[in-house]
Amino acid sequence: MELSDDQLSARFREQKAEIEKVIDVAVYAASDDQQPTCLYERGIVLARDDGAEETVRDLGVRRVGASNRTGYARFATDDQPWRVARRAGPGGGVTPNHVVSITRVNNCPADEPMPVPAGQDLLPGVGDIDAGRGVQIRVLDTGLIELAGSSPAAPSGLDDPDQDLGPYGRIGFYAGHGSFIRGILARVAPAASVRVTAELSLAGIVTEHDLGDALERVMDDPPDIISLSAGTASSLDGPLEGLKTFMARLRAQERTLLVAAAGNNGRPDAFYPAAEAGSYAGDTPPRVVAVGALRQDALAKACFTNYGDWVTVYAPGERFVNTFYREGYYHYRHTSTAECRYRNLYPGCSCVLPMRRFGDVVAFDGRAAWSGTSFSTPIVAGLIAEHMTRTSMSAPEAARDLLRTAPVIKDETDGEEIRVLLPLGYPPRAVD
Repeated sequence: MELSDDQLSARFREQKAEIEKVIDVAVYAASDDQQPTCLYERGIVLARDDGAEETVRDLGVRRVGASNRTGYARFATDDQPWRVARRAGPGGGVTPNHVVSITRVNNCPADEPMPVPAGQDLLPGVGDIDAGRGVQIRVLDTGLIELAGSSPAAPSGLDDPDQDLGPYGRIGFYAGHGSFIRGILARVAPAASVRVTAELSLAGIVTEHDLGDALERVMDDPPDIISLSAGTASSLDGPLEGLKTFMARLRAQERTLLVAAAGNNGRPDAFYPAAEAGSYAGDTPPRVVAVGALRQDALAKACFTNYGDWVTVYAPGERFVNTFYREGYYHYRHTSTAECRYRNLYPGCSCVLPMRRFGDVVAFDGRAAWSGTSFSTPIVAGLIAEHMTRTSMSAPEAARDLLRTAPVIKDETDGEEIRVLLPLGYPPRAVD
């Protein structure tokens, strides 16, 4: 079903408004709990081009574009796209054009970036200087930011979160996400060859149609590891149809591994493409590794992380300190509360600390603290790259080898046994 605006939380409306500056979207929610599940392009379905004529005749949709590298084309419909897809039935090759996002459904990554005191050490710790040598990593994200200059004192009168302050003025939602990920990889696998591209540079999103096309192009010159800190739930209770040809191509080869974020919904619902990992038994080299987040003390899952048997491994995901803007001002969009928004309130919970109010303005000086499965993902990608350098294994083989020996801990909050990978510097000596 589609939710009306008055059924949505304030946080969701804020994110939806940002995305609608780029694309007209609708909200889907499962009928049983009325909670937002995913976003999709309003009035559009994707259909396999080889069945286009039959699709037009039977479903009453109208072609609005050529097919892309995945073999899917966009078709317009006057009905709700998920209804059209369900009329086509399983295997019908029809899907809503889901919005794939670096955010969770209700806010940006798991928290908003925070300034850090001058001289505070970067986290994670830096690996061996040769870690990752010879390994190619491709990051599909928001691109890289320029890191020049420094921030002057914040000007007065900045009470409008949408005020235009020029090229080094207001730091937008999700800005710097790709650079932050690049900084984490540079710590864990300093010698790896990392390329960050900007498929998600507008509002932190890419459509299923465009992501499938981008991933197909990546596989034309395949890297060792694809790191993807984005995803979505599905309105069809299954994998993303528009990524089907990419997934088939990925599974048919032996070089490239997809390391994907499990998402920040704080729920067990499958989050794609990470959930393509399935329940991993460790008997074959994986082609997809789904990465969830540990809280800062590494004793349990972070409250915001998605979880379930489809999550392959958990890595630290709270308050990494790494590369951010040297110039610009960030306006906080959300007000901290005294309660956890998800499941468990624990010391230092990302939902609660540090306290910020809507409209607070801060300047950055090249570093930030930030949380989310987005940042757990490059930890795992970097550790796999480091293992590849030491063993001369392929990425899938190195992932299997690491996962076989990864520690299994009992989550101190719910007792679940989970597989974990920790970089240097974790857990930190002191946790705020």
